[in-house]
Amino acid sequence: MYSIYKDRKGAIWFGTSVFGACRFDGETVKWMYEDDLTYVPNGGTFGIRSIFEDKEGSFWFCNTWHRYIFDLAKTKTSDRLQYQKTSGIGNKEIFGGDEYIYFSYILEDNDGNIWMTTWDQGVYKFDGKNIINYSVREDNKVVNLVSMYKDKKGSLWLGTLENGAFKFNGDTFEKFN
Repeated sequence: MYSIYKDRKGAIWFGTSVFGACRFDGETVKWMYEDDLTYVPNGGTFGIRSIFEDKEGSFWFCNTWHRYIFDLAKTKTSDRLQYQKTSGIGNKEIFGGDEYIYFSYILEDNDGNIWMTTWDQGVYKFDGKNIINYSVREDNKVVNLVSMYKDKKGSLWLGTLENGAFKFNGDTFEKFN
């Protein structure tokens, strides 16, 4: 199990390493599986490390390639989640040569911007139109990111494997001492 997420209707979602995602609505569990949510193009697995429902009701699962719209009426009569894939965001120019990125964590800030953390490409902010990349470095070396958190004041924090915590100051992520 990589992630647990509560959606806007109160259902609980679980993201797994290789079995896809499931949604528990309080009564039933329904699954979905897509190869591109588990296996990365260069080989290996990524799994569903993050799940997020945006304000339009689309779901994001760990990459910027697609967003998903679920049909809960059809899902009730099926053994699996019923959904439609829609276009994601970004392009090769924005993502440094990659058509899309895989992210390990996603959240929405108090202004409605969506933030996505990557392992070694920093953090991406999507305001609904534009995508901005924030590189995270210490001593001019790339910092590997493992988590992101929004505190009660709306401040954004990053957790790292070896470099401690970083806090967003409005312009960049700086090491918290």
